[in-house]
Formats: sequence, C-alpha cells, structure tokens
Amino acid sequence: MRKKNDLALLYLSTVFFLSACGQMGPLYLPEQKPPVYVPHHLAKPVS
Repeated sequence: MRKKNDLALLYLSTVFFLSACGQMGPLYLPEQKPPVYVPHHLAKPVS
C-alpha cells in the first residue's frame, strides 16, 4: 500500500511546485530553464 502514499506525496509536491511557480511568474515550457530562485521581473533568458 506504499505506492498510494507515494502518489499522494508526488501529487502534493507537484501542486505546491506549480503554485509556487504561478506566484513567481508565467509557467515555462519544459525545455526552457524556469527561474525558480529569481522573481519574474528579474528573470532573464539564459542560454
């Protein structure tokens, strides 16, 4: 029954991560580097 707990934990962490990203700025495509530690008004595209 451990798999159910792992799925719940994954779901909660995903929701938390998405809500945190939503506060930082718009969601980015997976191939772009998300500015996780930088506020959206300071984020610059890094190549």
